[in-house]
Amino acid sequence: MESRLKYLLFVGDGMADYPCRELGGRTPLEAAGAPNLRALARASALGRVRVSARPVFSDNAFLSILGYGEQEYPGRGPLEALAAGVRFSGNDLVARCNLVSEENGRVGEYLNDLTKEETRAFIKAVNGIAKPLGADFVHGSGYKHLLVLRNAGGEGVGLVPPVQGERVERVFAAGRGKTAALLNRLVRESQRIFSTHPANASRARAGKKLVHSVWFWGAGRLEKTIGLKERYGVDAAVVSAVNVVKGIGKWLGARVVEVPGATGYYDTNYGGKADAAVKALGENDFVIVHVQAPDQAGHEGDARMKVRAIEDFDKRVVGKCLRALRKKGLAEHCRIAVVPDHFTPVRLRQHAADPVPFLLYRPGARGEGAREYSEMVARKGSLGLVDGKRFMQLFFGPALEAKAVFFDLWGTLLTSSKKQEYEEVKRVLGLRMSYGQYLGMQEKHWFTSPEMSEEEYFGFFCKKAGGPGKDTVQRLAGVWRKWRDSMKLFPEVPGVLGELGKKYRLVIVSNTEPPAREVVEVHGLKKFFSAAVYSCDSGCLKPDSHIFLEAARRLGAKPGECVMVGNNLVDDVAGAKKAGMKAVWVNRRGGAVSAKADAVVEDLAELVEKKIL
Repeated sequence: MESRLKYLLFVGDGMADYPCRELGGRTPLEAAGAPNLRALARASALGRVRVSARPVFSDNAFLSILGYGEQEYPGRGPLEALAAGVRFSGNDLVARCNLVSEENGRVGEYLNDLTKEETRAFIKAVNGIAKPLGADFVHGSGYKHLLVLRNAGGEGVGLVPPVQGERVERVFAAGRGKTAALLNRLVRESQRIFSTHPANASRARAGKKLVHSVWFWGAGRLEKTIGLKERYGVDAAVVSAVNVVKGIGKWLGARVVEVPGATGYYDTNYGGKADAAVKALGENDFVIVHVQAPDQAGHEGDARMKVRAIEDFDKRVVGKCLRALRKKGLAEHCRIAVVPDHFTPVRLRQHAADPVPFLLYRPGARGEGAREYSEMVARKGSLGLVDGKRFMQLFFGPALEAKAVFFDLWGTLLTSSKKQEYEEVKRVLGLRMSYGQYLGMQEKHWFTSPEMSEEEYFGFFCKKAGGPGKDTVQRLAGVWRKWRDSMKLFPEVPGVLGELGKKYRLVIVSNTEPPAREVVEVHGLKKFFSAAVYSCDSGCLKPDSHIFLEAARRLGAKPGECVMVGNNLVDDVAGAKKAGMKAVWVNRRGGAVSAKADAVVEDLAELVEKKIL
């Protein structure tokens, strides 16, 4: 038996932010009309992810959220080259190359207005110098390009990213090796070439900012890593318009889904991304949907545009995916997480290293009932502050973490028709006793007696009921045995216990009469369990916390390390919770939910299929 779960991760790039004066002291997430994120938050657990990347770029922050450490980060250059289909070897050094402007000795605004014809001309000009030196400029788009140094030396080079406002003299690589010297030569040659280039002359006449220099950063070599399949056991797909995210997907062994009209900006094909994500879930276990627009607004310092980008993300991506999942009947078999890769505060116009808020929806598991998905609400979330590895454990791992799992017997592992026994006894004796009174009498006098046989109990019962003779006692004992022998295992039980037994110690905790204990052996259940605690042995009944604590004591487990699984909201759920344990309600009738249970399943198979345990 295996989990049938799918996993859908929404990444709103740079979506997290600080309170903004222009939004009345609210963050863009708080100010956005985001009904789908709000609904998910109510049904989810929340927390924050600590972004380990320093400094914070989109690529290393993205990898951090996926549980990859800084020591595994190859650099921005090789990831973008991988996405672009550039051919290079493990001996080559690949760097990102920006075309930058200069204003008063500092890096100017991003040159978003560069045309393809202009950039081709600039890159062709510098390649005339580079190629004889074993270097190759690779044309990209806009101001973003690449440099490949063939068989470059292994010494490190210090490169600073070209953030707006950075001093232009920091364009030069630190280091005394040949690689740093070559990079710096290329920078100087580019400045010389661009200063008299015809394309810059045309830009000057048009009143546009001039291209001052190439600027190298994010250099690295691509080494093999442990992919998503090997690390988390999932076949993954990535839906993104951004090259570096596509490169990360390829590097980690994911299928990259191309979406026509996906631009990475405000005009991106949101609906196409949602459609592609839902379709990919039909082929892959795990789908990452990345939307860049909120980050763009942060970099532009536009709070209201960031709100709009979040609202588009909510309505046109998250909402559309949720509707499609419900229509396909996948909503209850799909875990969903929403997380930014980093903060991009509008007042800073660059990335910040604050822990990012996340929500995690796990079908069957109880949500927190959060009022919204936001930075402040996530700060108070039940999942706390975690690193990327822990975030992935929470996403892919069991919803309820435990060392031991307790199971109720009647109505949970075995069918239970106690009422049929009552009706037969009532008919034989002409009882006027209610079913509740009948069951209460058994629980009080039989379920807590260690060695009382059925004949002994019904002899006692008949005396209480008016003293019928010995033949009647035997007849009633036969009615009880008929009830006991009619019990059947629910069909999913052996498979579920076999699967859970690989990870947990299993215990039966049951209110039951002494002669009924033998059904565990009759039905072949004994081999699955480390222990069994019955009310007739312990002298107390569920929901008394003592019976749960006795089961934990026998295993040497703490109450918080145990999960109770049962079909009775009072005896199993409330009792276990009072003892400090987690509880799963088995609601075989379906439909209803419980505010008390940590999770609700309609049959035991869902414990495995939905990864509740």
